[in-house]
Amino acid sequence: MDVVLALGGIGSAFGLSTSAGLNAYIPLLVVALAAHFPVNEPLLKLSEPYDLLGSTWVILVLLILLTIEMLVDKVPAVDSLNDIIQTFIRPAAGAVLFAANAHVITDISPVLALLAGLLLAGGVHTVKGVVRPAVTASTAGTGNWLVSLVEDIIAFFVSVFSFLLPILAALGGVVAHDVHLEVVDRALEVVAVGGRQAVIGHFPSAHHERAEVVGHAAGGNRVVVGRDRNAVD
Repeated sequence: MDVVLALGGIGSAFGLSTSAGLNAYIPLLVVALAAHFPVNEPLLKLSEPYDLLGSTWVILVLLILLTIEMLVDKVPAVDSLNDIIQTFIRPAAGAVLFAANAHVITDISPVLALLAGLLLAGGVHTVKGVVRPAVTASTAGTGNWLVSLVEDIIAFFVSVFSFLLPILAALGGVVAHDVHLEVVDRALEVVAVGGRQAVIGHFPSAHHERAEVVGHAAGGNRVVVGRDRNAVD
């Protein structure tokens, strides 16, 4: 089970960091909300210093930044300028998300986690930075808003799924464990039945004699089961 949880945590970190390459603030906001609500018992418990993400002021700042990002990223030419600014923000967000979420389940090195998140988010951001000018040139800027909207939707669903991944992995581990126990129980039952049949096969005469006695008792005047089924009392 520990291995399953660890894999779920790493998968969550990969997914959140990757989505940060499309939009830094969507996965950050998903994690921040999960680390803040419910207030007394939040869904996600982050270790220091990443627990600051669950602060109310951080959530408000992320909401403002996300609103600005979603607006400017849909305007031709302005979106390219925004991508230049985001060159530093998106990889940094990916690094923080990877380190924060990987450490929830595992004791992975903070430096390695930060580097992994940096590379993941930075790689996706680089691809986005190359594709967006091509979209602008090929559609005269009319396709930018649609591409940006699709990116936001992808980032949202990937972020939510990545956050839920450790929970889904834990549930899958429980189900797999129960199925394994059920299979073992059935196998033991089959072995036990097979063993009883093997014992009867080794002593057929005793089995037939018992059948004759039962037949006499149940049939009255006729032997129902036994060696001499035609004999009549």
